[in-house]
Amino acid sequence: MYSLSDNQLVCSDVLRLVDDFTHCKDDGSCTSWIDHVLCRKTLDDKVTEISVQHKPLSVKLANIRMMPCKTLPAQECHHNVKYDWDNADTDLYMNAIHVGLSTVNIPRCLLDCSHSCHSTDHFSAIDEYYSSLVTCIRDCTRAYIHACSNHNKAFTVPGWTDHVKDKHDIARASFLEWVAAGKPRSGCLLHAMCRTRAEFKLALQHCKAAEEQTRADATATALASKYNVKTFWKGTGHYVSATYMPVSR
Repeated sequence: MYSLSDNQLVCSDVLRLVDDFTHCKDDGSCTSWIDHVLCRKTLDDKVTEISVQHKPLSVKLANIRMMPCKTLPAQECHHNVKYDWDNADTDLYMNAIHVGLSTVNIPRCLLDCSHSCHSTDHFSAIDEYYSSLVTCIRDCTRAYIHACSNHNKAFTVPGWTDHVKDKHDIARASFLEWVAAGKPRSGCLLHAMCRTRAEFKLALQHCKAAEEQTRADATATALASKYNVKTFWKGTGHYVSATYMPVSR
């Protein structure tokens, strides 16, 4: 276990908070401190307040100069965009790409340049030429290929809306009431907070345990609707590929 002093670090929260916690067991029987604020002494001197709202910790600093951060507009963030190539008109797209690329001028200075060239102007010309090519292809793709819906399925819990959402809302409301009352260690507010949280976590556990059955029910519902035949076969394909793996010889 390393030493904080050896790494020139201080634990800001321990120096300022007394008799507090960042984690409470569901039944309220015990609490613990599992989060800390580590920083250099020069930054710790600028800390004016540290508060605990169960989680996470919040820290306020004084006399900190914030540097402006350059952010791209939402329409310019293309790294996570997925396009529906299966239903794309590739002939129309290829024609648009051909016309678009024909308008991108190749810098004349690069045509007569040697491999041993170290001109900064030529380097800048290469960067501009590359940016023009990428912009052309990106604009054509956005114009002629439909983007797929971008849902983050990694955190999707099947059945959340039907079985868990209401209990989550109640548990959150009870927790906020408990915090607003000063986080009492006993009484009806603590009991209500622990009870609603336990009910929420139990519902979430049951929902995750019944995930396979929930997906099967959703697939059956898609099959029953003549308008969702594509959804049915798509869901069936994912299930089969994930369940039955080819036997290696």
